[in-house]
Amino acid sequence: MYILTDSKTVLLLIFYSYKVYQVTPRSMEEADIVKQFENDDNFDFWSDLRAINASIDIMVTPAAQDEFETLLETYNIDNMILINNVEEVFEEEDNKQRISTRLASGEVSFTEFMRYDDELLAQAYPDIVTKEVLGRSFEGRDTALIRISSGGSNKTTIFVEATIHAREWIAPPVALYVIKQLVENPDYSYMYQDIDWVVIPVANPDGYEFSHTDTRLWRKTRTPGTVCYGTDANRNFDWNWRVIGASSWQCDSTYAGHVAFSEPETQNIRDYVLKYKDDIKLYVAIHSYGQWLLQPFKVYRVTPKSMNDVELLKQLEENVNYDFWSDVRALNRPVDIMVPPALQNEFENLVETHQIQSELFINDVEEVIQEESRRQRVSPRLTRGEVTFSEYMRYDDIVAYLVRLGQEYSNIITTEVVGRSFEGRDIYLVKISSGGSNKTTIFAEGTIHAREWIVPPVMLYIINQLVENGDNSYLYEDIDWAIIPVVNPDGYEFSHEDTRLWRKTRTPGTICYGTDGNRNFDYKWMVSGASNWQCHETYAGHIPFSEPETRAIQDYVLQHKDDIKLYLSVHSYGRWMLHPWGYTTEDADNVAELKELGDLFAAAIYDVNGTVYRVGSSAGLLGFAAGGSDDWGKGGADIDLAYTVELPDDSFILPVERIQPVVEESWEGFKALHDYIREKFVVNSTRTD
Repeated sequence: MYILTDSKTVLLLIFYSYKVYQVTPRSMEEADIVKQFENDDNFDFWSDLRAINASIDIMVTPAAQDEFETLLETYNIDNMILINNVEEVFEEEDNKQRISTRLASGEVSFTEFMRYDDELLAQAYPDIVTKEVLGRSFEGRDTALIRISSGGSNKTTIFVEATIHAREWIAPPVALYVIKQLVENPDYSYMYQDIDWVVIPVANPDGYEFSHTDTRLWRKTRTPGTVCYGTDANRNFDWNWRVIGASSWQCDSTYAGHVAFSEPETQNIRDYVLKYKDDIKLYVAIHSYGQWLLQPFKVYRVTPKSMNDVELLKQLEENVNYDFWSDVRALNRPVDIMVPPALQNEFENLVETHQIQSELFINDVEEVIQEESRRQRVSPRLTRGEVTFSEYMRYDDIVAYLVRLGQEYSNIITTEVVGRSFEGRDIYLVKISSGGSNKTTIFAEGTIHAREWIVPPVMLYIINQLVENGDNSYLYEDIDWAIIPVVNPDGYEFSHEDTRLWRKTRTPGTICYGTDGNRNFDYKWMVSGASNWQCHETYAGHIPFSEPETRAIQDYVLQHKDDIKLYLSVHSYGRWMLHPWGYTTEDADNVAELKELGDLFAAAIYDVNGTVYRVGSSAGLLGFAAGGSDDWGKGGADIDLAYTVELPDDSFILPVERIQPVVEESWEGFKALHDYIREKFVVNSTRTD
């Protein structure tokens, strides 16, 4: 019911006959079915949908229970009733709270859930404890911080914050118990001799008090919106803000705010942590519930030695919580898998149980990304219109360089917008030519996968060497070059601004964002090695060519297919020169020639730095992947010579000092491709047009 007061409308929720169901989806399809209720007001997800076979708890209103139970039964989704009547549980909790002895001011209790005012008084040791008011909540409550120290400054610090989610009542007692044991138990005095402790018992005091006085299951802050109150403060921090697992609708429990750090509560934490970040060596956020200690993402390198190993990893690949950096494609081929913290123990037990060869490849992905980001920040600012091979350029800088070349070298280079991305960015193609029409053409496209940052430098280096190095002018006398450096500008920018390892486009789906552009081409689409689940990394789209980015390639190539004699799709990583087919292990009709030209490319690169490329069909060497651009180039556009180039090294996160060696050796490989195409189609005059 609604009660109108002088200042605001308060929604009093009575949870009579509300039930909590524990649901365990066993497949991606079942997960999809459950996930559709996440934004429904009749359903309150107490735990997140994190993995297949992982249980989630959902509170359901009486009005929706029959429909929900029917759906679970219809699709045979595992479930059980965890709480039959939520209100009864809360009444029991409230009764125990009321009969508890009122705390004396300044005391701490671990037999009841303390109110916020009690916590502010829980200190009486000024020699080792200092209380600081970080800031104020939206409703004006002080956000208290407790510092425990033996004295001195600039000491190594452990930072702990709790109760950013209001309904997690167990968090304040845990935070206060840490304080109590450090301060009042002399056996633990050694723990603050060399280390300072900084603890925020209640980061969200408004929400915490509201959960005591009004709505027990209140989660968010109490900042008023235009429609609903509150922001999920644990979705409000400015790191990959609102990328995934957060809502833009202010009535959702995971509403991330209208901007990052919109809430005074999160601003308070930000300001303190940034001020003391050189001292803080451990950051701990206390939540409930689930018995999780969430650690950094790790990357494991796994090598299947039997078909059983391959099948097991392929099953694992269907779980969207595992990010397969390389595909499970063949025996004895290492597969790199990024594993979230919650699944690391399970994953390690799995490979140990099945005796699958495994090693830890990257211990902390975030640390590697941060180091990459730090190097980017310290690089000299690029002059607009210039190019660099000592850092990874942003898309606007790439475009500015291409536009400048078009203006300064208009006699040999033209820039063309061949399409627009979903978010409205122009997709640029550059054509390098000595003039004339209907000339033999080499077509190259890159960065269809956003996180493959080494691809744009290689594409730009090819353009740079052709246009700005006069010694290479012979390379476009008889042959035209058509190059799209960044096919997927939305994803590429998103990988810079938000999620470094983003792979797909940014087209929104009903549940998740993005389509794998390299599974979206209309040749043997969805036959193998692709997913029909939109949250999967290899989601092929709801139809072929659903993406404006892939349609841009389709339109240009089909318009010029009589001239294009070589189709190149540039990717990373792995050092592969792959030719069709990807959808089947059957040989292409011209497999001998494809292998011959691929070997020439690999040999030219080897002569530079000794880098070894392996040459062969995609499916034969690495396993099935249908809907790829090279398969479409050959099978859909009738271009006999089509390849996917997988650049070095061993990870998507390639240090900037590796850019120059990679672009230089790659250039030699591309020159070898040119020489073959020129010899076949120009010198030997085998063209049939």
